[in-house]
Amino acid sequence: MAQKSLFFNALPDDSFETGYDRNYNADDISDWFSIVCETGVLKGGLEVSVGTGLTVNVAIGKATIKGKGYVNNAVVNLSVGTAPTGANPYYVPIKLQYNNVQTASGRYIELVVGDALTSVPTISNLTQTDEVYELMLGYAIIQPNASVVSQVIDTRGQAVCPYFTAVKGYDDYYDAIIQQFESDVTMASSSTSVITDLPTNLYNNKYSIVEVYVNGLREEEDNYTLNTNSSYITITFDTTKNAGTDVCVILKNFIDGEGLSTAINDYNQWVQDVATLKAANSYTYVCNGLNDNQEITTLVNNFINGGTDYSSLELKIIGTFGCNNGTQYPVPVGGSGTSANPYRMFDFASGNRTVTLDFTNCSDISIAISGVYANIFNGTNITIKGLNLKTSGTTSGTCIKVFGNGLNAVCENCRFWVNGYQDSLIAYEGTFTNCRGSVSNVTGNSYCFLTNDLLRVFGGYYVAYTGLSTSKSAVVGQSATNAVSILYGVNAPTIARTGFYQTNAIYQVNSNNYINCNDLVSALTLTVVSGYSNIRGTIPYSKA
Repeated sequence: MAQKSLFFNALPDDSFETGYDRNYNADDISDWFSIVCETGVLKGGLEVSVGTGLTVNVAIGKATIKGKGYVNNAVVNLSVGTAPTGANPYYVPIKLQYNNVQTASGRYIELVVGDALTSVPTISNLTQTDEVYELMLGYAIIQPNASVVSQVIDTRGQAVCPYFTAVKGYDDYYDAIIQQFESDVTMASSSTSVITDLPTNLYNNKYSIVEVYVNGLREEEDNYTLNTNSSYITITFDTTKNAGTDVCVILKNFIDGEGLSTAINDYNQWVQDVATLKAANSYTYVCNGLNDNQEITTLVNNFINGGTDYSSLELKIIGTFGCNNGTQYPVPVGGSGTSANPYRMFDFASGNRTVTLDFTNCSDISIAISGVYANIFNGTNITIKGLNLKTSGTTSGTCIKVFGNGLNAVCENCRFWVNGYQDSLIAYEGTFTNCRGSVSNVTGNSYCFLTNDLLRVFGGYYVAYTGLSTSKSAVVGQSATNAVSILYGVNAPTIARTGFYQTNAIYQVNSNNYINCNDLVSALTLTVVSGYSNIRGTIPYSKA
């Protein structure tokens, strides 16, 4: 039947078996609900979590698939099978399955455990036909020979399991999902038009709300028109505005009852759009717990390579960070693990554009390194805030550097714990404000910073250890020609650590490099070169 109408009053008609000319069944009810309800889970419900042993738990919640409802009012415990015996983990999808096969065993919606896979499950691993339709609530990761589930990845709200949305009853919820962008422009000359720095691809005439303020007063909509024919949103006023007039344009994008989002709210679309952004805007990246270093690298590089202007981007990273992709060791984005070509966990492009990565609301980043050379960050023009990094590898041949040579890092309120075998450190140059750092090496000299260009350290707390009694350790080591270190208000306490030694706060050798240090708090030795150092106001106390 090409056309179908639903739910009209029936009239008596003896030609029909029921005696009436309108007859409806459960599928007709589902067809009606599919008009007003999208397939998906109700937000906040049916969360999958780690259970005991090789099991997972699915929380209470509700869902609808193809107009048919599902309700779970008690926690369901599901077995995910056995652990693999090889070198790679299993990925086990946890699915909500709609079955409309017209048999005695069909016609239901229930939780099912999918087959164990050797790669991360995607939508291609789901059956989505008219008779059987599956949503993936999440998937369990089982490490080789494990007796427990190591991790559960939540996939609700993604393409494999969208959130249930409806036209009615969720007005407050949808109104709350608003992403706001703001452009402030001071007119350089008298004109009726002002070009904002908001890309036109942020605007959608169905899902966007625009407010215009002139010198702080809201302009009536009848007094201007909005134009999106060029690359950036243009406001044209009915009357001329004088030079010096301040125009503020606020753009709000929201999700409506159909469950559709504006381009900037959609993650995949944003990956494409971000390369063309002109103005500095703030975005949020939600960690997937598996390959976040690769995803963040891609996003940042799309932006940096998207133009030669000097615009900037702030990326706020939230959630539980992961870069192991379910394996024991991290998966780098570049390098071969050698001294000449270290592994790179993040590898950012160079360009005129700048990026700020804000890890304030992200979990700590724990990275295990073994027997290889690895740089955590590679790339210039990057500012890092609120990072909590723990990286360790004490087997022979392990060398860990948070920032590779020549990167000129800028860090604020970060914490670094680096435990390596030899030559591991935080950075060679850069600017570090109110950070904390601890660096240890099993053998050889050990430094938090080994300056070879320009290093600036403002405030903060740093300790360095060597496992070899005949070697040196220091917060700053410096011997390179023309290297310059500037320290102000740094705390370098003495803290005992079994099997390791602290020898210096500063260790400068050779001439033709310079250190300027003010108000250092440390009881450790300062080894400096006369005529090439300016040490003032040192407080010889240990303040742990």
